[in-house]
Amino acid sequence: MNTLNLFFTGLCAFVPNRDRREMRVVMVDATHGGHGMVPHIPALVALEDSARLSPRPPTKSFTDGTGVNRLVRFDLHGLDLSIAGADPDGLNFEYGAATGCPATAEELRSFRRVASLSRINDGNGRLLAGGLAQSKVPHAVVARFRLTRGDLKTHTMAQDSNRLIVNWRFRDFTGQSTASVEQAIAEEVVLSHTFGTTSLEILVRGGIHGADVTTGLPILLQPIDNMLPVWVMNMPEADIEGRDFGSADLRAALGLSRASERAEGRLDAEAEAAARADVPPGRRDPDYHFEHFYDLVEEGPRNRIPHPFGRCPRIPGPGVSNPKCPIIQLDADASA
Repeated sequence: MNTLNLFFTGLCAFVPNRDRREMRVVMVDATHGGHGMVPHIPALVALEDSARLSPRPPTKSFTDGTGVNRLVRFDLHGLDLSIAGADPDGLNFEYGAATGCPATAEELRSFRRVASLSRINDGNGRLLAGGLAQSKVPHAVVARFRLTRGDLKTHTMAQDSNRLIVNWRFRDFTGQSTASVEQAIAEEVVLSHTFGTTSLEILVRGGIHGADVTTGLPILLQPIDNMLPVWVMNMPEADIEGRDFGSADLRAALGLSRASERAEGRLDAEAEAAARADVPPGRRDPDYHFEHFYDLVEEGPRNRIPHPFGRCPRIPGPGVSNPKCPIIQLDADASA
């Protein structure tokens, strides 16, 4: 059997299905740099060796921030994706909202760590009308990915420059008005599931913003040593290509030993936690990325963004998420 680890990070909103164990990941359109932000690219990234036989050609090949790992990027603007052969109604995740800091490693990994926009925004966290339609999808939605099977968990938490988990309060842009919410939040989640075929096919539908939706060439990916790491990201191009795709958690996913990590000067999570136990809080600014998420909902104050106010006790787990870009969950919807 092979294992898919599908990582989601950047400006992504998770919409659970109200009636089934399924989920739609909606990427918000930030391609034009609105709200004063650097433009973001919705993209799927895979190891170059995994994508050599893909009928759908990648948009670009690149070497990551280490200067070693070769990857390919498939741009997703206007696309609707799903995993071929994934059984319906088989997605496992903990629905709901978390508060404060995670107290255990299990709580840290819970999907509930993904910030609930409904809690932050006075009960208004419903995706805008047409956001889940088959065609003529509003342009605020740049791309989508349907999840129907596997285990969905938090992978990395929002951290400061010293890699301490941040506890946030949600305030208006001036920092004066506080929502009755405080919590540490996820910046990356991972979907894991096993498959018995020699490759994984990702189905692609294009033209979701128009009336004529088309079936496009699929993305075909092959595991390496029974492991298939894939990233779905909605981030600036420089952050995608500058990321270290050879991080310790990826090396573990590919079955590489801790001895080899130490030989390269890397520390495992537990050793790093001990080494940094007494490090004072580092820099982390208010997260104005949240402005983009209000483009996905029709109601509410539309100005609640996370402001750091404290740090959480260290719990061993995956290291830094890059490039400090949040994800959120919206209200459940029967169409997701």
